Amino acid sequence: EIFGDDNEFAECTGNVEVRDNEKGIFLKAGKLFFNREDDIIRAEGSAVMEDARNEVVARGNFLEYRGKDEVCMIQIGVRIFKDEMVCRSEFAEYSRNDEILRLSGMPVVYREDDEYRALRIIIDIDKDEITLEGRVSGKIFSEDNENDETEKIEESEETEEDEKEEAEE
Repeated sequence: EIFGDDNEFAECTGNVEVRDNEKGIFLKAGKLFFNREDDIIRAEGSAVMEDARNEVVARGNFLEYRGKDEVCMIQIGVRIFKDEMVCRSEFAEYSRNDEILRLSGMPVVYREDDEYRALRIIIDIDKDEITLEGRVSGKIFSEDNENDETEKIEESEETEEDEKEEAEE
């Protein structure tokens, strides 16, 4: 269905696919809404976005792509794939221009044999850097380990109260 002043809105249902070869974006969803004037696409129901430029695939139950800012918001059952990295969370914000991925809602990142968990995870795709915020845990595989075992790392945020208790002891 196309509607609005100057046909600025489009709403599609079914197995909907959108390809923008100029931007290198492919979207697929069960339901799609497009605001041509603001360049916003909302996709629902097993939504998939493929970013050919940065070689990223994002999946979730709800996806909103803001073309002017080149920012994508993904919600509910989020899965993001990039090379040897797989991310899971309930919410993600992906900035194509900055190549930054922000994960929250029980995020976990698997990269090769390593596993990272935190309250929030920020990934700089260009620099291949992962920043963990909040309560942090994970498993890091070390090739130097003689038994080929995984080292477990667990760290939690120290609060001011924890620091005061340690100082009193």
